[in-house]
Amino acid sequence: MSLFAKCMTVFLILAVAITVLFDVVLYPDMPLSSNLLFGSFASIMLAIFYGWMDEMFISKHQPGVQE
Repeated sequence: MSLFAKCMTVFLILAVAITVLFDVVLYPDMPLSSNLLFGSFASIMLAIFYGWMDEMFISKHQPGVQE
C-alpha cells in the first residue's frame, strides 16, 4: 500500500472518529460545523505525523518490506 493511501485511510478514520467523539460524547451542545472543523484539522495533523513516522521509522526498520 502506498504512503498516500495509508495516510488517507488514517485521515478518514480519524476524522470520523474525532467528529463523532466530540459531537456525541464531549461537546454535544457545540454546533456540528465546529466539531467537523476541529475533527478535520486534528486528523490532518495526526495523519501527517503518522506519514512521517511511517516513512522515517516503520518502513525502514522492517527487513524485506519494499515498495
